[in-house]
Amino acid sequence: MPPVSMIPAGPPGGYYPPPPGQPATGFAPSNALLARTQPPIPAPAQTQAQPPKPVVRARVDVTSPAERKTAPIETTSLAMPSPEELGLTAPKQPLNDEVDWPQIHEHLKQQGAVCSQRLQVQDGYRFIVLLSTTEKDRVHRIEADGPTESTAVRAAMAKVAEIRK
Repeated sequence: MPPVSMIPAGPPGGYYPPPPGQPATGFAPSNALLARTQPPIPAPAQTQAQPPKPVVRARVDVTSPAERKTAPIETTSLAMPSPEELGLTAPKQPLNDEVDWPQIHEHLKQQGAVCSQRLQVQDGYRFIVLLSTTEKDRVHRIEADGPTESTAVRAAMAKVAEIRK
């Protein structure tokens, strides 16, 4: 296989004429006869500056508001029935109202809680708190169950308050 050349192929003899408008660099073509038989490169034609193209802008025929003809707008009021009139009732408040976890954690920290855990069990929620005691390496475990997360947390917090009295 022949070697791959990165130099682009040019005219026979290896002569590349200078770009239009630039003088020759002084390199002579390797084949003087071939260089003499090539037609001379025409000088770039001086083009006259083209006048700018006209800008065409669409324009709407403007008429005064008094001259415009518009149909009068008729308005009618629409009476929408309330949900109760349609037989719908407002949604009930969910039993699981929000628990303010930052406040719960801060209160447990003040009461000496070592750990707290929330579990979802089959019939609701279980909240577990481990409170520190005066004995080294011993904790008091408090568990409270409830149908919702908030009821389980409130029950456990009540037990913590009862123990810390």
